Amino acid sequence: MISLLLDPIFVALLLLLIGLLVWTRSPPRRALLKGKIIAWMGFALLWIGASPWFSSRLSASLEPRPVDLTAALSDTEPSQRALVILAGGKRYDYDFLPSAERLGPTTQARLLGAARIIREHGPFSLVIVSGTGMPFVTAMADYLTLHGVPKDSIVLEPKATDTTTNAVYSAAILQEHPKQRVVLVTSALHIPRSVAEFHKVGIEVVPAPVDYVGGRSFQVIPSANSLSRTARCTHELLGHFEP
Repeated sequence: MISLLLDPIFVALLLLLIGLLVWTRSPPRRALLKGKIIAWMGFALLWIGASPWFSSRLSASLEPRPVDLTAALSDTEPSQRALVILAGGKRYDYDFLPSAERLGPTTQARLLGAARIIREHGPFSLVIVSGTGMPFVTAMADYLTLHGVPKDSIVLEPKATDTTTNAVYSAAILQEHPKQRVVLVTSALHIPRSVAEFHKVGIEVVPAPVDYVGGRSFQVIPSANSLSRTARCTHELLGHFEP
């Protein structure tokens, strides 16, 4: 809820609205100055948040570098390895599309990264896909099998509704199937908060960040993609303060 209320575009539009209301409803002299200040604050926030230069550097500062999985898994047998993949949203449900094609771009990026990790560092005897609802996690499993992940290694976790419950319900599965090493796959922006939630439920994980969105850009002309990236960063930062 906090991240929704402090979403950059919502705050910017709210400031613009307040500025216009103050401008039109207050006594003339005071209204002109106050309204202009508040409106310009909203405009500045919107421009900066949508600037590729700002959003790329903000996201890059929050994304951890990849871990050396070869070294992290070197002392474990495949039978003692588990991999957990967290969902990242889905598109609208179109019945005429195959289930795997209904997954949102963030979820697809996480699954694609997970498939690469399994191919390069596997096999893993247990692959948990955690998301909201059986159709969703089934689609995630279908996407993995399309990319060569053995179907019999995949376990579905459909109860999670957020990062906290991702950890809680995945931990329950891992307690039933204890493993020596647990690799956690999610977006690089999402990794710090996800690792913290798994630690809270007593699961030590090897972070495997994928879906990197940061980088270097010197462009200052606003774009919708950059605003979306800034919103993702804000969501992750504020997520640490949500109960």
